[in-house]
Amino acid sequence: MKKIAMISLFILGWISPTFAETFLDRKEFTNRYVAAVAKIAPNAKIEVVKELEVNITLENDNKLNAILDNAYADYKSNPGNIDNLLATYAESILHTKDLVNVRHGKEQIFPVVKDKQYIQQVDEMLEKSGKGGIVYEKINDVLYVLYAFDTPKALRFMTESDLSEINVNKNELRELSKTNLKNSIPNLKLEGDPSSLAMLIADGTYEASFILFDDIWTKEQFPVKGDIVVYIPTRDLVLITGSEDEVSLAKIHNIIYAQGNQWSHTISEVGFVRVNNSWHIFQP
Repeated sequence: MKKIAMISLFILGWISPTFAETFLDRKEFTNRYVAAVAKIAPNAKIEVVKELEVNITLENDNKLNAILDNAYADYKSNPGNIDNLLATYAESILHTKDLVNVRHGKEQIFPVVKDKQYIQQVDEMLEKSGKGGIVYEKINDVLYVLYAFDTPKALRFMTESDLSEINVNKNELRELSKTNLKNSIPNLKLEGDPSSLAMLIADGTYEASFILFDDIWTKEQFPVKGDIVVYIPTRDLVLITGSEDEVSLAKIHNIIYAQGNQWSHTISEVGFVRVNNSWHIFQP
Protein backbone atom coordinates (compact mmCIF):
# COMPACT_ATOMS: atom_id res chain seq x y z
CA MET A 1 0.00 0.00 0.00
CA LYS A 2 1.29 3.46 -0.88
CA LYS A 3 2.27 5.55 2.13
CA ILE A 4 -0.29 8.10 3.20
CA ALA A 5 1.13 11.60 3.01
CA MET A 6 1.44 13.58 6.23
CA ILE A 7 1.87 17.33 6.56
CA SER A 8 3.78 18.43 9.65
CA LEU A 9 2.47 21.58 11.34
CA PHE A 10 3.00 22.83 14.89
CA ILE A 11 0.13 23.38 17.29
CA LEU A 12 -0.94 21.89 20.58
CA GLY A 13 -2.54 24.75 22.48
CA TRP A 14 -5.94 23.88 21.10
CA ILE A 15 -7.90 22.95 24.21
CA SER A 16 -9.15 25.79 26.36
CA PRO A 17 -11.77 24.85 28.97
CA THR A 18 -14.65 27.20 29.61
CA PHE A 19 -15.60 27.58 33.25
CA ALA A 20 -18.06 30.48 33.19
CA GLU A 21 -20.82 28.88 31.12
CA THR A 22 -24.19 28.00 32.64
CA PHE A 23 -25.49 24.84 30.99
CA LEU A 24 -28.85 23.16 30.72
CA ASP A 25 -28.84 20.07 32.91
CA ARG A 26 -29.41 16.64 31.36
CA LYS A 27 -33.15 16.65 32.00
CA GLU A 28 -33.62 20.12 30.48
CA PHE A 29 -31.53 19.17 27.47
CA THR A 30 -33.55 15.98 26.95
CA ASN A 31 -36.77 17.99 27.02
CA ARG A 32 -35.37 20.42 24.46
CA TYR A 33 -34.50 17.46 22.23
CA VAL A 34 -38.05 16.10 22.56
CA ALA A 35 -39.37 19.47 21.42
CA ALA A 36 -37.00 19.45 18.43
CA VAL A 37 -38.21 15.98 17.36
CA ALA A 38 -41.86 16.99 17.81
CA LYS A 39 -41.28 19.97 15.53
CA ILE A 40 -39.90 17.76 12.75
CA ALA A 41 -42.29 14.83 13.28
CA PRO A 42 -45.44 16.21 14.95
CA ASN A 43 -47.29 12.89 14.74
CA ALA A 44 -44.55 10.86 16.39
CA LYS A 45 -44.99 9.37 19.87
CA ILE A 46 -42.07 10.37 22.04
CA GLU A 47 -41.21 8.77 25.36
CA VAL A 48 -38.40 9.90 27.65
CA VAL A 49 -36.85 6.69 28.98
CA LYS A 50 -34.45 8.56 31.24
CA GLU A 51 -32.17 11.55 31.05
CA LEU A 52 -30.45 11.59 27.63
CA GLU A 53 -32.43 8.62 26.28
CA VAL A 54 -35.64 8.90 24.24
CA ASN A 55 -37.81 6.36 22.42
CA ILE A 56 -39.56 7.57 19.26
CA THR A 57 -42.42 5.79 17.48
CA LEU A 58 -43.17 7.15 14.02
CA GLU A 59 -46.48 7.06 12.16
CA ASN A 60 -45.56 3.79 10.43
CA ASP A 61 -44.83 2.20 13.85
CA ASN A 62 -41.10 2.32 13.14
CA LYS A 63 -39.45 2.52 16.56
CA LEU A 64 -36.25 4.47 17.13
CA ASN A 65 -34.04 4.89 20.17
CA ALA A 66 -32.07 8.12 20.65
CA ILE A 67 -29.08 8.14 23.01
CA LEU A 68 -28.13 11.77 23.61
CA ASP A 69 -24.78 11.52 25.40
CA ASN A 70 -22.83 12.75 22.37
CA ALA A 71 -25.37 15.47 21.66
CA TYR A 72 -25.12 16.74 25.23
CA ALA A 73 -21.32 16.75 25.11
CA ASP A 74 -21.42 18.66 21.81
CA TYR A 75 -23.83 21.16 23.35
CA LYS A 76 -21.58 21.76 26.37
CA SER A 77 -18.63 22.44 24.06
CA ASN A 78 -20.67 25.02 22.11
CA PRO A 79 -23.81 26.01 24.06
CA GLY A 80 -24.61 28.97 21.81
CA ASN A 81 -25.35 26.59 18.94
CA ILE A 82 -27.98 24.52 20.77
CA ASP A 83 -30.87 25.09 18.35
CA ASN A 84 -28.90 24.01 15.28
CA LEU A 85 -27.37 21.12 17.17
CA LEU A 86 -30.73 19.79 18.36
CA ALA A 87 -32.20 20.10 14.88
CA THR A 88 -29.24 18.20 13.40
CA TYR A 89 -29.46 15.36 15.93
CA ALA A 90 -33.25 15.14 15.60
CA GLU A 91 -33.05 14.97 11.81
CA SER A 92 -30.25 12.41 12.00
CA ILE A 93 -32.19 9.95 14.14
CA LEU A 94 -35.28 10.33 11.96
CA HIS A 95 -33.24 9.59 8.83
CA THR A 96 -32.38 6.15 10.20
CA LYS A 97 -35.86 4.89 9.28
CA ASP A 98 -34.96 5.53 5.63
CA LEU A 99 -31.44 4.10 5.88
CA VAL A 100 -32.63 0.71 7.08
CA ASN A 101 -34.55 0.00 3.86
CA VAL A 102 -32.07 1.53 1.40
CA ARG A 103 -29.73 -0.80 -0.47
CA HIS A 104 -26.15 0.34 0.07
CA GLY A 105 -23.06 -0.33 -2.02
CA LYS A 106 -19.66 -1.73 -1.10
CA GLU A 107 -18.09 1.66 -1.73
CA GLN A 108 -20.02 3.08 1.23
CA ILE A 109 -18.51 0.71 3.81
CA PHE A 110 -16.20 2.52 6.24
CA PRO A 111 -14.36 1.37 9.41
CA VAL A 112 -15.35 2.93 12.74
CA VAL A 113 -13.26 2.41 15.88
CA LYS A 114 -15.18 2.12 19.16
CA ASP A 115 -14.81 0.57 22.59
CA LYS A 116 -16.37 -2.60 24.00
CA GLN A 117 -19.13 -0.77 25.89
CA TYR A 118 -20.32 0.93 22.71
CA ILE A 119 -20.44 -2.42 20.92
CA GLN A 120 -22.71 -3.82 23.61
CA GLN A 121 -25.07 -0.83 23.57
CA VAL A 122 -25.55 -0.77 19.80
CA ASP A 123 -25.83 -4.54 19.55
CA GLU A 124 -28.67 -4.54 22.07
CA MET A 125 -30.58 -1.91 20.11
CA LEU A 126 -30.13 -3.67 16.76
CA GLU A 127 -31.13 -7.07 18.07
CA LYS A 128 -34.61 -5.68 18.70
CA SER A 129 -34.89 -4.76 15.01
CA GLY A 130 -34.62 -8.37 13.86
CA LYS A 131 -31.74 -7.49 11.54
CA GLY A 132 -29.13 -9.35 13.60
CA GLY A 133 -26.21 -7.94 15.51
CA ILE A 134 -23.67 -5.44 14.24
CA VAL A 135 -20.58 -6.55 12.33
CA TYR A 136 -17.31 -5.94 14.13
CA GLU A 137 -13.81 -7.26 14.78
CA LYS A 138 -11.70 -7.12 17.90
CA ILE A 139 -8.54 -5.00 17.91
CA ASN A 140 -7.63 -5.65 21.55
CA ASP A 141 -9.42 -5.99 24.90
CA VAL A 142 -10.64 -2.37 24.70
CA LEU A 143 -10.92 -1.44 21.01
CA TYR A 144 -13.08 -2.85 18.25
CA VAL A 145 -13.62 -1.91 14.61
CA LEU A 146 -17.22 -1.71 13.43
CA TYR A 147 -18.30 -1.40 9.82
CA ALA A 148 -20.78 1.24 8.75
CA PHE A 149 -22.47 2.55 5.64
CA ASP A 150 -21.49 6.20 5.27
CA THR A 151 -24.22 8.23 3.56
CA PRO A 152 -24.65 12.00 3.10
CA LYS A 153 -27.28 12.03 5.86
CA ALA A 154 -25.97 9.63 8.48
CA LEU A 155 -23.95 6.54 9.35
CA ARG A 156 -25.67 3.18 9.63
CA PHE A 157 -23.79 0.30 11.17
CA MET A 158 -23.73 -2.92 9.19
CA THR A 159 -25.63 -5.91 10.52
CA GLU A 160 -25.09 -9.58 9.79
CA SER A 161 -28.01 -9.54 7.36
CA ASP A 162 -26.30 -6.80 5.33
CA LEU A 163 -23.37 -9.11 4.54
CA SER A 164 -25.53 -11.50 2.52
CA GLU A 165 -27.64 -8.74 0.98
CA ILE A 166 -24.64 -6.98 -0.56
CA ASN A 167 -22.68 -10.20 -1.12
CA VAL A 168 -19.63 -9.30 0.95
CA ASN A 169 -17.51 -11.75 2.90
CA LYS A 170 -16.75 -10.66 6.46
CA ASN A 171 -13.05 -11.34 5.84
CA GLU A 172 -13.04 -8.70 3.10
CA LEU A 173 -14.43 -5.88 5.23
CA ARG A 174 -11.21 -4.62 6.84
CA GLU A 175 -9.32 -3.99 3.59
CA LEU A 176 -12.43 -2.90 1.67
CA SER A 177 -13.38 -0.32 4.29
CA LYS A 178 -9.80 0.95 4.59
CA THR A 179 -9.61 1.41 0.82
CA ASN A 180 -12.86 3.41 0.88
CA LEU A 181 -11.58 5.54 3.75
CA LYS A 182 -8.24 6.20 2.08
CA ASN A 183 -9.98 7.17 -1.18
CA SER A 184 -12.23 9.54 0.77
CA ILE A 185 -9.37 11.11 2.76
CA PRO A 186 -6.18 10.62 0.70
CA ASN A 187 -4.06 13.05 2.72
CA LEU A 188 -3.70 13.32 6.47
CA LYS A 189 -2.24 16.19 8.44
CA LEU A 190 -0.02 15.95 11.46
CA GLU A 191 0.04 18.82 13.92
CA GLY A 192 2.86 19.02 16.42
CA ASP A 193 6.22 17.27 16.52
CA PRO A 194 6.21 13.64 15.29
CA SER A 195 9.28 12.90 17.41
CA SER A 196 7.65 13.93 20.70
CA LEU A 197 3.96 14.91 20.72
CA ALA A 198 1.67 15.17 17.71
CA MET A 199 -1.99 15.06 16.71
CA LEU A 200 -3.47 13.33 13.66
CA ILE A 201 -5.95 15.37 11.59
CA ALA A 202 -8.35 13.87 9.03
CA ASP A 203 -11.97 15.01 8.65
CA GLY A 204 -13.37 15.28 12.17
CA THR A 205 -15.05 11.88 12.02
CA TYR A 206 -12.54 9.19 11.06
CA GLU A 207 -9.31 10.17 12.81
CA ALA A 208 -9.44 7.15 15.13
CA SER A 209 -9.99 4.80 12.18
CA PHE A 210 -6.51 5.53 10.88
CA ILE A 211 -4.96 3.44 13.63
CA LEU A 212 -5.87 0.54 11.32
CA PHE A 213 -3.28 1.55 8.70
CA ASP A 214 -0.05 -0.30 9.46
CA ASP A 215 2.08 1.82 7.11
CA ILE A 216 1.41 4.99 9.12
CA TRP A 217 2.65 3.65 12.45
CA THR A 218 6.38 3.28 11.87
CA LYS A 219 9.40 4.74 13.65
CA GLU A 220 10.29 6.36 10.33
CA GLN A 221 7.11 8.41 10.52
CA PHE A 222 7.25 8.82 14.31
CA PRO A 223 10.84 8.78 15.66
CA VAL A 224 9.61 8.97 19.27
CA LYS A 225 11.36 7.86 22.44
CA GLY A 226 10.51 4.20 22.91
CA ASP A 227 7.53 2.57 21.21
CA ILE A 228 4.77 4.55 19.48
CA VAL A 229 1.86 5.30 21.81
CA VAL A 230 -1.52 6.74 20.80
CA TYR A 231 -4.39 8.08 22.88
CA ILE A 232 -7.83 8.27 21.24
CA PRO A 233 -10.26 9.72 23.78
CA THR A 234 -12.72 10.54 21.01
CA ARG A 235 -13.24 9.67 17.36
CA ASP A 236 -11.69 12.91 16.09
CA LEU A 237 -8.68 13.09 18.41
CA VAL A 238 -5.57 10.93 18.03
CA LEU A 239 -2.58 12.00 20.14
CA ILE A 240 0.81 10.41 19.44
CA THR A 241 3.94 10.18 21.58
CA GLY A 242 6.57 7.69 22.76
CA SER A 243 6.37 5.15 25.55
CA GLU A 244 9.53 6.61 27.16
CA ASP A 245 8.65 10.30 26.72
CA GLU A 246 7.51 11.16 30.24
CA VAL A 247 7.07 14.88 29.51
CA SER A 248 4.76 14.32 26.53
CA LEU A 249 2.85 11.57 28.31
CA ALA A 250 2.19 14.00 31.17
CA LYS A 251 0.94 16.61 28.69
CA ILE A 252 -1.46 14.11 27.13
CA HIS A 253 -2.74 13.12 30.55
CA ASN A 254 -3.45 16.79 31.31
CA ILE A 255 -5.29 17.20 28.01
CA ILE A 256 -7.50 14.14 28.48
CA TYR A 257 -8.37 14.85 32.09
CA ALA A 258 -8.48 18.66 31.90
CA GLN A 259 -11.39 20.08 33.88
CA GLY A 260 -14.04 21.52 31.61
CA ASN A 261 -13.31 19.39 28.54
CA GLN A 262 -16.48 17.92 27.08
CA TRP A 263 -15.75 14.86 24.93
CA SER A 264 -18.37 13.67 22.47
CA HIS A 265 -18.16 10.40 20.52
CA THR A 266 -15.85 9.07 23.22
CA ILE A 267 -13.68 6.00 22.74
CA SER A 268 -11.16 5.41 25.52
CA GLU A 269 -9.12 7.24 28.14
CA VAL A 270 -6.32 4.66 28.13
CA GLY A 271 -3.39 4.67 25.73
CA PHE A 272 -2.32 2.03 23.22
CA VAL A 273 1.24 1.06 22.37
CA ARG A 274 2.41 -0.26 19.01
CA VAL A 275 4.20 -3.60 19.38
CA ASN A 276 4.77 -6.12 16.56
CA ASN A 277 2.36 -4.28 14.22
CA SER A 278 -0.54 -4.38 16.64
CA TRP A 279 -2.02 -2.17 19.34
CA HIS A 280 -1.81 -3.20 22.97
CA ILE A 281 -3.10 -1.47 26.09
CA PHE A 282 -0.37 0.89 27.30
CA GLN A 283 0.58 0.72 30.93
CA PRO A 284 2.93 3.64 31.69
